[in-house]
Amino acid sequence: LDAFEYFSVDYLVKPIDEERLNTALDKLSRMNGLATPVISGLNKKLSGNDGYPISRIYSRTGSKLRVLRLEEITHFFSEDKVSFAATIDGSNHPVEESLSSLEKVLNPSQFFRIHRSSIVNLDLVSEVQGRFSGGIKVLLEDVHGTRLAVARSRVKQLKERLV
Repeated sequence: LDAFEYFSVDYLVKPIDEERLNTALDKLSRMNGLATPVISGLNKKLSGNDGYPISRIYSRTGSKLRVLRLEEITHFFSEDKVSFAATIDGSNHPVEESLSSLEKVLNPSQFFRIHRSSIVNLDLVSEVQGRFSGGIKVLLEDVHGTRLAVARSRVKQLKERLV
């Protein structure tokens, strides 16, 4: 208990309760200048395997941190140099990592980069649709039925991964 005198955030016991973890992360985000490097480190540590593959990721909105499980994320995308995690419920959550960084820590058997601006969760691809122009789109299992274009250079690899 002496640890609380040295700027500790909380004491978590396994199995970790997600609500208690979120409360601790909110408290951490309020501590001056400490949150960003710690959160990046947490994303790597959560897997217990030097950050690969991770099982969840954090999204920060203001002083609030949200834990996102990878199985609820349909895809990651980049827009105006900001990366987002899109979830099954149709909401988009900003994430601190770039798509290139995410690509390195996400399990390649579950996630695949289909375009320079998007990485999809292969488990949530419901259809692959051909287009008259010769390109293809993937249809995702979310509330919006999101369709994403696949770069021509990635089509063959995508088909191999989905089989």
